[in-house]
Amino acid sequence: MSRLIDQTGRHFGMLTVIERAPNALPSPAYPYGSTMWKCVCDCGKTAIVRRSGLRGGGSSSCGCRRTNMLKSQVKEKSNTWKGGRIKDGAGYIKIYVDTPNEIRLGATNKYLPEHDILISKLLGRPLFKEETVHHKNGIRYDNRIANLELFTSRHGGGQRVVDRVKDARELLALYGDPEEQALYSNL
Repeated sequence: MSRLIDQTGRHFGMLTVIERAPNALPSPAYPYGSTMWKCVCDCGKTAIVRRSGLRGGGSSSCGCRRTNMLKSQVKEKSNTWKGGRIKDGAGYIKIYVDTPNEIRLGATNKYLPEHDILISKLLGRPLFKEETVHHKNGIRYDNRIANLELFTSRHGGGQRVVDRVKDARELLALYGDPEEQALYSNL
C-alpha cells in the first residue's frame, strides 16, 4: 500500500502540479530514487520536479523566476528593489548609482557607500582610490555631513584632509618664495 499523497492540482510557489512523472533513478543523494511530478509554471513552461522540492519549497518555479530576478536585479524591475538604498552587513548605507566612476575613480560596483557619494558631491569631484570617508561618531549609517571627514588614505594610517592642508600652508610659509611666505605667514 503506497503512502504517496496525490499532489495533482496543488499549487507550490509558481508551479501547479499536472501529474505524476516517472520516478528519478537512484543517486547518492536519493539511494531509493525519488518521486517526481510534472508541473506547469505560471509562465507557461512545464518542469519535472522532485517531491521534496515541492514540499520543502526548493522549487518555486520552472527556473524562470531565478532567471527573471537575475535579469531584473537592476532598479524598479526587481521585486526586491527598495529604491536603490540598502544597508550592507557592516552597517553602511549603500546607494545604487548608474555611473559609479563619477563618485569614486575606478569604482565598478553600482552600489556605493552613501558617505562616499555625499563627500564626492560636496567636493565636486570623484574620490580618489586611496581616499576614505570616516564617520566621526563611529555610527556607520549616520551620514550627516557634519559627521563625515575625508582621509587621504585608510583610517588607521591616514591624516584628515584639513590637517594636511594646514601642514601644507605651514610648509609654504617656511619654504615658499617670498610672496607665498607673506600670504601664509598670517594663517
